Amino acid sequence: MTLHRIPEGTLIRILEVSVGHHLRRSLSQLGIQIGDVVHVQRHVPYGGPVLVEHWGTQVALGRSLAKRIRVELVD
Repeated sequence: MTLHRIPEGTLIRILEVSVGHHLRRSLSQLGIQIGDVVHVQRHVPYGGPVLVEHWGTQVALGRSLAKRIRVELVD
């Protein structure tokens, strides 16, 4: 499943990021890498970003990027 389909309030683990090297590096600079656990906080309406929290920092990920991030649920 992909990040843009995960309900708000859910903990997830990032499994794969299907983007080019440039966007993958940008995510890494934000502190988000494959294997990290993040908390989905909010889906901004009307195609806006997905807000996630990682290590106490809130990060907005564009909806098109969120569609390319494969995740799994964390219990």
